[in-house]
Amino acid sequence: MHTGTDRADDALRALDDFAMAKSALHRDVLSARTGMLRNYDPLVREVTALHGAIDRLREAAAGDREVAAGSGRLADLADQQERWTEQFKSRNALLQNSLAYFGLLSARLGEAPRSSNSRLRQDSLPISSLAAAILHLTLDTSPNVAADVDERLGGISIQDLSPGDAAVAGALLAHAQLLRRMLPATDSVLRSLFAASGDRDQEAVRNLILARKFTAETAAKRVGAPEAALPARS
Repeated sequence: MHTGTDRADDALRALDDFAMAKSALHRDVLSARTGMLRNYDPLVREVTALHGAIDRLREAAAGDREVAAGSGRLADLADQQERWTEQFKSRNALLQNSLAYFGLLSARLGEAPRSSNSRLRQDSLPISSLAAAILHLTLDTSPNVAADVDERLGGISIQDLSPGDAAVAGALLAHAQLLRRMLPATDSVLRSLFAASGDRDQEAVRNLILARKFTAETAAKRVGAPEAALPARS
């Protein structure tokens, strides 16, 4: 027979697991954003853990309307975290791909042999400045930094380049323009993911469960037998 304190302990463990899964999810999306995490399997596991913790919380709180209502709010939060994570995964995959190609093309332009009077040689400084601005944007997607990228993009022309140089420069500019859009958009998704933290709801549910546990312990001491704070189950 599970007592009220047993069920309260089960619920508290489920809440702890929920908080740990959410913390791990936020840590790993940041690692993915910086390119340190290439495999999204951890994100999938952490979202699954969020939902699993909610299921166990609901089971432990069955019959307690207040705790069940709080569990419902946390379930909504888990759904939000999943939606934002899926948006992040799709955007970040495109973002990381373009970052890789942008770096490759920048290096190719820097290493390509060219004559001293080549138009590409004259444009090497603007391209280097653009690369620096894009690097800055990967670290800071604020409007001022984005505007600097826009200015650098506007200062580069591929007219009069040889066909080969024009193809490389055009591809580089296309990836730069995509990064200009995707970096701020991806960070916007991250802000939404972190903003939907649900810390207050978690704390409210925890306080309810602790109150139920205290009531059960007090009743058990009073009568010499465990009384259910949350409805007992076999």
